[in-house]
Amino acid sequence: MLDAALDAVEPPARDDGMDMEPFCVACDAPVGVFLAHGPEYRHYRGVFTATSRPRPYKADHKPVIGWRLARDAALAASV
Repeated sequence: MLDAALDAVEPPARDDGMDMEPFCVACDAPVGVFLAHGPEYRHYRGVFTATSRPRPYKADHKPVIGWRLARDAALAASV
């Protein structure tokens, strides 16, 4: 039972060294855990840089967690 819980919150193991990031399968938005807002995953906008930080927002649905290859932060900031 603990293995199933860990599979739900940890990215799948990869042999190629590529990082994985969580996202919402329902809307393709990035999701993360913001402890100041509670222990649940939340949708967010933005990236963490020297001058900005991600901001969680309320979507019209709960996050449906999936994992994908991490996107380049510099590329995400320009989108």
